[in-house]
Amino acid sequence: MTDERIDALIRRLDVTSDPDPEFVRSTYASLRPRARAARVNDASRIGRLARDVRLVATGLRWPSMTRPVGMVGLVVLLVLATIVALATLGALNRSIRNGPLIVSIGGELRAIDVVDGSVRRILPPGDNAKGVSRSPDGRLAAFWTIGGGRAHLYLVGVDGQNRHELGADLRLGWTDAIDTWSSDSRFLATEVSPDGGIARIVVADVDTGAARVVSPTGIVAHNPLWSPDDRWIAFTEESGTARSIAIIRTDGSGMRTVSGDLGNIGGPDTWSPDGVWIYFDDSGRIYRANVAGGFTQRLTGDDLGAYAPASSPDGSLIAFIVDRSHQYWDLYIANSDGTDAHRLLEHAENDGWSADGRYVLAQWNPTDQPGGLAIVKPDGSEFRVVLPFDAICPPHPGQTCTDGVGWGQARP
Repeated sequence: MTDERIDALIRRLDVTSDPDPEFVRSTYASLRPRARAARVNDASRIGRLARDVRLVATGLRWPSMTRPVGMVGLVVLLVLATIVALATLGALNRSIRNGPLIVSIGGELRAIDVVDGSVRRILPPGDNAKGVSRSPDGRLAAFWTIGGGRAHLYLVGVDGQNRHELGADLRLGWTDAIDTWSSDSRFLATEVSPDGGIARIVVADVDTGAARVVSPTGIVAHNPLWSPDDRWIAFTEESGTARSIAIIRTDGSGMRTVSGDLGNIGGPDTWSPDGVWIYFDDSGRIYRANVAGGFTQRLTGDDLGAYAPASSPDGSLIAFIVDRSHQYWDLYIANSDGTDAHRLLEHAENDGWSADGRYVLAQWNPTDQPGGLAIVKPDGSEFRVVLPFDAICPPHPGQTCTDGVGWGQARP
């Protein structure tokens, strides 16, 4: 094509015009997800490093960039990526440290290091502490005492320092339920009977000690359980002989039932880490309730007699116990949907998971020896007794010698 013809064509195209609206809409719809994904990717250090590595690798093919310069840039970025990856891995390892196991033995609080087996006393004898739980961050332990005609809920550092009472202005009646912590360790939810009335759910502020009732007036409420995002509390709602699972916001609003038409529920035992499911038992069967949909799925059959499910921290497995002819319990494990259920440990009760998901904690009560608090991996390996019962109470096969345990995770 000659230069004159090209100039004439350019003059014909160089006119004012509006783009086709449909073309604008389709182009915008196509580019918007890519732009959002790029912004999200660039918001993280790993994403920015990956972007820079791609640019340098592409630059190696550019004529304007010499190969030695490109290679040096690529090596530098790879070194930086390695440093960031190692730092991230270290942070993750620090964030999932299991911390001390807190146990009440004969009313005395002790901290157990499950790694080296060392045991140390948190408080001096004489408090008769019961109902022990531990904060997820491993700093605090909560416990109950009875005195002066009422129950008292206390917090203390795992180092034995800074003991103080929660809800001191309320006349709390302890119901022997398991207290649960918010994931940020700022709040404690507990079941109480204020002034000797019906069971209610109370939330206490760890820092200020203030406590407030969150379950509605006239509703009998048991077994509080925090949602993973700390916005909701699940509990057992009791109405006559019927028991269902309800959830409520931490300010007492938005209460609704999520367990369908089941009516003999033992209580919300554990919440899946993604917040989708709440696991529980009903009449010897394990179920899970879909929080958003309000329906349930049955996970075990009539042949087991299963109770007390606990979800692993990554949500892939559940541990639970199986009744053996009303004589003893066996500890079982299964996939989160109930498949591949099998026995993990004989003569053992479920005390939940470690924070890193490597171990299940069990009250091991064999008939031919004293037993103790034990940990075991989900594949059955590395079984180890971390607190022998014969070291803390007179030898008696099948006897449980603790008044409560807490390892920072919700337990059934």
